[in-house]
Amino acid sequence: MIVRFFAYDTSIESFRLVTLTPDAPTVSTSSGGKTDEGWSTAREEWTLAGDRVTREWGTDGVDCDGRSSTFGSDSCPLDRLAVLVPFGFERADAPFLLPDWRDETTSQRDHSAEQAGY
Repeated sequence: MIVRFFAYDTSIESFRLVTLTPDAPTVSTSSGGKTDEGWSTAREEWTLAGDRVTREWGTDGVDCDGRSSTFGSDSCPLDRLAVLVPFGFERADAPFLLPDWRDETTSQRDHSAEQAGY
């Protein structure tokens, strides 16, 4: 089975068409580098898993407030991969529809706050 859907890809700061197949069930993207105040990275991975697509994502970086990280995973049943209208469009005018992701896990770390005992 070939599965195709549109998703926002932070590495290109735009929507992309993601294609997953039994031979290539995972697509990953990443971006990052130096910033004015330190560095930042972002990653995202979509995987075909039976009757659904899972998405794992994360960010990590350092700025003037110290290091912080976020991580999460969610999933979408195959029959819900093209149901949501992108922000700013009416359904009739939307160039594509988006997945209905359901949160499974999320976490964040503020490394400086942890070091300070918060």
